[in-house]
Amino acid sequence: MAEKENHPETSDSKYEEFYCCYLLRSLKYKQTSYIGSTNDPKRRLRQHNGEIASGAKKTTNKRPWEMILFVYGFPNHVAALQFEWSWQNPSKTRRLHLKDRQEFHDDNKLSTSFKALSKMLKDKFWSRWPLHLHILIPIESIIIQQMKIDATKFFDIKNLSKNIRVTNGNLDDFNNYHKGFIRKIIRNEYLKFLDHTKNDLPYYCNLCLENINFNNHKDYLNCLNMNCNMSYHITCLAKKFTKIEALENSTFNEPYNELNEEILPINGKCPNCNTFLLWGDLIQAMMIREKYIQDDLILLNE
Repeated sequence: MAEKENHPETSDSKYEEFYCCYLLRSLKYKQTSYIGSTNDPKRRLRQHNGEIASGAKKTTNKRPWEMILFVYGFPNHVAALQFEWSWQNPSKTRRLHLKDRQEFHDDNKLSTSFKALSKMLKDKFWSRWPLHLHILIPIESIIIQQMKIDATKFFDIKNLSKNIRVTNGNLDDFNNYHKGFIRKIIRNEYLKFLDHTKNDLPYYCNLCLENINFNNHKDYLNCLNMNCNMSYHITCLAKKFTKIEALENSTFNEPYNELNEEILPINGKCPNCNTFLLWGDLIQAMMIREKYIQDDLILLNE
């Protein structure tokens, strides 16, 4: 009988909510895959393998399972569920723009899962989400048996956008990496908040030059470079990034038009220090700062 286990925090850090969508492969039927979502991939894999209670019934007869990869960076649980459903049903989802949906009517479910994920991460809708990828099993080592080829034919990380951070390693490696990433954000935001609020002098947005209220955390963003002390209104920086993106995409035949600007940016460079910044990381830092300060937390031994 499977043991019960208390639910841990949503991630290794209590300062964020973590959600991911994962791909499993059956070790008993190696061309069979399973797609799911969770806030704790390590615990969820144990559930699928019957080590602890509450595993999905669909996976019971095809144990044991191994986790190949997972996609993370979803802003909330609902967003992760939307991605999960689309990944499970690529021929049905309206979010995936396909010329021929018949390409997903494939008996080989593992290859279909790889193919669908590749299409989704390149699709205009999903590619603007702040998503990242962690790989536990090298894709080139996975053989699609019926075709005698490796899985990179269907999912090649070399073709992914530079906005998708790709990491490799086991689940403990990821937890250590992610914990360090969050701690770095906490330190940056905490020290800059102290610096901004240690006196009564006004601080200004480095783009519009108007005052920033540093107690209104959702109003501004900090550069993620520890050595850069610049802060910007969130709307000012978003406008800067989307305009630059539209300018870069303009051509002689299709010149820049403000109406072609995206609503939200994907990335950009700090106007002061030129550090490359992912918009998802900036928003995550802002949300962590808000929770960190509201809870009156103190950074110790970091």
